[in-house]
Amino acid sequence: MPTVTDIFVRGLDNRLQQISFVAEADPQWSGWINHNDGFVLASDPIVGSMAPNHLHLFARGADGELWMKWYLD
Repeated sequence: MPTVTDIFVRGLDNRLQQISFVAEADPQWSGWINHNDGFVLASDPIVGSMAPNHLHLFARGADGELWMKWYLD
């Protein structure tokens, strides 16, 4: 299984964006992924991990509330 490093940022349009580095035989960066799911950010995202392949992302939304997304592999 390859090792993957994910980076999440607030884009210029205040939407969540992601880029990943995959360390395999031919290590490389993915292209930027735009998360067009209505997640409009009012702060930079913060990411935490509870276990391998389990990410929690937190950010303040445009409504001032704390928003969370999670990813399970």
